[in-house]
Amino acid sequence: MGIFNYRLTGIISWFRADKGYGFIKVDENSKAVFLHLKELKKIGLNGIDTGQRLSFEIRKKKNKLSAINIKLV
Repeated sequence: MGIFNYRLTGIISWFRADKGYGFIKVDENSKAVFLHLKELKKIGLNGIDTGQRLSFEIRKKKNKLSAINIKLV
């Protein structure tokens, strides 16, 4: 598992609170990054709207990228 030590920005492409996850479209390269509900709960949110801008760090685990340390922009 690795954590990249720089912040990225992007927008929520979709998020389903009932499923507990969604995806962020990264500004720099349009890649999709997984976002788990537990990361939103760390900043006091139970969901997030499509199109919301945010900044985040990336964690790589088993060749999958997940957003961590979320901040709304």
